[in-house]
Amino acid sequence: MTEMMKMIDFLPPRTVKPRNNGYTMVMDKGLGNHATEDLCMTAAPYIDFLKLGFGTSVFTGGLREKLAIYKKYGVEMYVGGTFLEAFIARNKMADFHKIMKEFGIKMVEVSDGSYEMGQKRKLEIIKECAEHGYFVISEVGNKCKNREYTREEWVTSMKAELTAGSRVVIVEARESGTTGIYNKDGSVNKEMVDYLISEVDPNKIMWEAPLKSQQAWLISTFGINVNLGNISPADIIALEALRNGLRGDTFAQVLEGRY
Repeated sequence: MTEMMKMIDFLPPRTVKPRNNGYTMVMDKGLGNHATEDLCMTAAPYIDFLKLGFGTSVFTGGLREKLAIYKKYGVEMYVGGTFLEAFIARNKMADFHKIMKEFGIKMVEVSDGSYEMGQKRKLEIIKECAEHGYFVISEVGNKCKNREYTREEWVTSMKAELTAGSRVVIVEARESGTTGIYNKDGSVNKEMVDYLISEVDPNKIMWEAPLKSQQAWLISTFGINVNLGNISPADIIALEALRNGLRGDTFAQVLEGRY
């Protein structure tokens, strides 16, 4: 808790780490270690999961030192799902587990956004990773623009992956925020969202929301403790202000006690 927070008695009931909901997942695409230290000093209490996006972990210099910084500040770090997909596509899961153990990474994202492995294989991977003791999250959706899932496919996949061992299911939106539950202009497909939450526990869903308008809509709709992912490091503090009603988009909502 910051010094100023201790002096304010009207902030809403925001969950604190270690949380069971209200997660914020941040995308790191190559921060240097000095920037990582600065980020954690400023915002670690608001970062639950830190993803080294796609395959950037392979090319990040000083990776062990970087992981040590995140560990020191209590930020759970993991590598992007695309990195794991590269091992699955080559039948090298044993190598993947070896690397994760070597670097002390205890969280895994299982996705099939770049490599079509089929649902049966994906569920096997989720189960395998859970049995290895990872905190498993899985991502539903595809990065290929010519592949669109029906809402029934989304729900079937989400339920199956949670049953297989995923702790939280991520709704794919890409870095641009223009797919999945979003329309091509970044606006929210409300009909799709309504259907998903009617079938799946919202506390088990992490909505990728790279755009401020998307974050504001999700907070206004689901409350301040909605799970949000693909947040830019530059936007973490601003997002926490948004969650707490200290930005115009959610000011009235929190003032009125609608958390």
